[in-house]
Amino acid sequence: MRGVEGSARDAVQKVLWRLFLEVSVGLIGLAGFGFITASAFLALSASLGAALAALLTGLSLLLAAGGCVAIVKKPWSKQHLANARNAPPIPSATDPTGVAATVAFTAAFVLARYLGDDKPD
Repeated sequence: MRGVEGSARDAVQKVLWRLFLEVSVGLIGLAGFGFITASAFLALSASLGAALAALLTGLSLLLAAGGCVAIVKKPWSKQHLANARNAPPIPSATDPTGVAATVAFTAAFVLARYLGDDKPD
């Protein structure tokens, strides 16, 4: 019985931690958006006047909201996804081009780490 309680408590803690992080990220993003909006308004009001700056800021926010609504309302059905172009298959490790691509990627990664400023190796 103790094991079930412990696993349930762990699951609740994970869910609450994730919820806390998501709310925190949302609030931080909202604050960032607010500061960007305020700085845009202040910059526009210095050059165009407060009334025109408020109009342009409001219109741009309405345009952004309309774009978000259009993205949310776009029908994403299985039919649309089935008609989408399929991504090329990932080459297997036994495929010669897949092996060559893996070797080239690994070599480029190692070379970039070696030529970088931080050389921990």
